[in-house]
Amino acid sequence: MRTTRWLICLRYPTCQPVPPAPSLSLGKVITLKPNVYPTAFKCRALTALSISVVADLLDFVAAPIFAVPVIGDMFDALTIALLYSITKSKFSTAINTIEFVPLIGDLLPVYTFSTMIWIFREAISMRIRKIRPRLRWNPSRSSSIRIMNLEDQDKKQLAT
Repeated sequence: MRTTRWLICLRYPTCQPVPPAPSLSLGKVITLKPNVYPTAFKCRALTALSISVVADLLDFVAAPIFAVPVIGDMFDALTIALLYSITKSKFSTAINTIEFVPLIGDLLPVYTFSTMIWIFREAISMRIRKIRPRLRWNPSRSSSIRIMNLEDQDKKQLAT
């Protein structure tokens, strides 16, 4: 019977089955290059978005309970810390501190707004990281950037 182990981690959730550890012997080189970052990002984004929506709903529905300064601030601090542990975004955490403002933080969905900003910024940076290795400076035209396929460039270097 084949069993599948699942890696569950709050910091880097992957939602991917973890392969069994390979047996290493002397002289054997193993390179593992899993492409799980998009899946891990989707899991992190979904987790952060669900936590932020629930926190905003609780903040809006249970307003009399969270209107007490100590209880409301403890809930806000706990939620901000939880979202920071998932997103690792200082910008999003700075926006989340608007929750400590008495009237504005209770009426606006600050957690959802900051999580959506984090998701959009992270998606844009993922696209840039995907495109950036293909951008190369063309020495014949000093002011232009030429898009090259790295495999074709390697083949040209091997041929010469």
